[in-house]
Amino acid sequence: MRRAVFLIVVLAALALPGSAAAACQPSAAHPYPVILVHGTFANDALSWNALRPLLAADGFCVFSLDYGNNATGPMAQSGDTVAAFVGHSQGGSLSRYVAKDKGLLAQTDDVVGLAPSSHGTTQPLAGPAALLGCAACGDQAAGSPFMQALNAPPEAPGPVSYTVVATRYDEVVTPYQSQALTGDTVTNVVLQDRCAGDHTEHVGIIYDPVALQWARNALLRAGPANPDFVPDCSGTSTGDDPSVPNDTRSASIAPHLTLRGASLRVTPSGSVAVPVRCVAALGKTCRGLLVVRAGRAIAATRPFSLPAGRATRLTVHLGPRARRASSISVSAPHALTRAYKLGRA
Repeated sequence: MRRAVFLIVVLAALALPGSAAAACQPSAAHPYPVILVHGTFANDALSWNALRPLLAADGFCVFSLDYGNNATGPMAQSGDTVAAFVGHSQGGSLSRYVAKDKGLLAQTDDVVGLAPSSHGTTQPLAGPAALLGCAACGDQAAGSPFMQALNAPPEAPGPVSYTVVATRYDEVVTPYQSQALTGDTVTNVVLQDRCAGDHTEHVGIIYDPVALQWARNALLRAGPANPDFVPDCSGTSTGDDPSVPNDTRSASIAPHLTLRGASLRVTPSGSVAVPVRCVAALGKTCRGLLVVRAGRAIAATRPFSLPAGRATRLTVHLGPRARRASSISVSAPHALTRAYKLGRA
């Protein structure tokens, strides 16, 4: 059967020893097992005490393992261990390696990376750690032979779906933007794009309630996590996603804008029209402030109030510097920040 395995992965998160739900019988709703693969300097027991029960309560069969001497051994060797555990099924990069280079693409449904070292890290301690015996640390250094081979095109091949959840406060996998993947079946998430008050850093992401909501969302639906998913930033519920109609544990949907398109035209007067749609329950309204940035600087703002289901274009006026930029980013409350290329009308 194609797509028989899920891999949930974390890179370089501290933890401690294990579980495998050997007696679990897959359900019709969730026929595929979930494999939890811990990160560098970690092990199984304390890595998954938040995510494992969350997924088990949804009816998933959840399995996990220890590997590679707390994931410090060479990643190619650890990949053999993970592939053998999966059988006919370090974290984010290791699971991609197993799926891509160990011939398991057809048997893998999802790879979900929580702060994964997708393209390695520029953290200066990676090299010294390798000299002290952490071979995986050297493998995860940006530009290492392992990383170059792993990311040879295509870096996120189908039919697998990929979800990457990153945090701006990551101090281990740097820069955090390097964690994003490119591909037709990829959703890249930065926690603070939707929940600005979430200050989770690298080690804590496996226990962050918002990050776990994104991981859960990726597994409850076909394909990667829904870019329009609305997590509960308070962490008191599982968030809401209208594309998962049978999610009986979800909270009521928070009205939010969907930002559309990939490019915008700058008029001679310096205006751009951003295509948006209000996603909300009938009778609700999307309200807030649209924020446009050129680099890190705020280039323009625009208050909005739209009824549920309304699709329109919100026009904002850019200053001289911003209108000369090649791209801008646009954000709104509860909406993932979207980057737009700028053209000239």
